[in-house]
Amino acid sequence: MIGDPNTGPRNANEWFNVNAFQIQPFGTFGDAGRSSIDGPGYFAIDLSAAKFTRITERTSLEFRAESFNLLNKTNFDLPNRVLGSNFGQIFTAKDSRELQFALKLSF
Repeated sequence: MIGDPNTGPRNANEWFNVNAFQIQPFGTFGDAGRSSIDGPGYFAIDLSAAKFTRITERTSLEFRAESFNLLNKTNFDLPNRVLGSNFGQIFTAKDSRELQFALKLSF
């Protein structure tokens, strides 16, 4: 490590400063510490709403609506950490917004 890797532009094409690293001389170990790169954070709001309706004494109906990642924020996966052509790039992300609805009859 020859610089601070966490001063990078923080976008999907270059998450950290790729110029902060160089290949160590043959037969030696590098000096980059464990967890020296800060990865992208994770932020999601999940919401659930349910309505229970009693039809008879022994029968009821439940309607449920659920949302995962309600604000649809992009949550990137970790960047490529192998020194090479795609070093520092992010190619994948977590799931986008998901909505699901359910209707359950209990008797």
